[in-house]
Amino acid sequence: FGPLLAWLTGAYLDTWMQIKFVLVLVMSGMHGLYVRCWRDFANDRNTHSARFYRIINEIPALLMVLIVILVKVQPFGE
Repeated sequence: FGPLLAWLTGAYLDTWMQIKFVLVLVMSGMHGLYVRCWRDFANDRNTHSARFYRIINEIPALLMVLIVILVKVQPFGE
């Protein structure tokens, strides 16, 4: 329903929507990275430090804040 609404209203042409879409894709990519890390832990193949995990743990929160700001403020709009 969301893509149809974006198409019918022309929102897909707005810069804020395009940036939001890219951020959502990055969030999906992060999910894939977390699944890989989880499998490495399950198979006792972890090669990353605790610092690495502390840093990547904060990325989804940052992405969510940016996505919500883009939706509520809609910068770059007409």
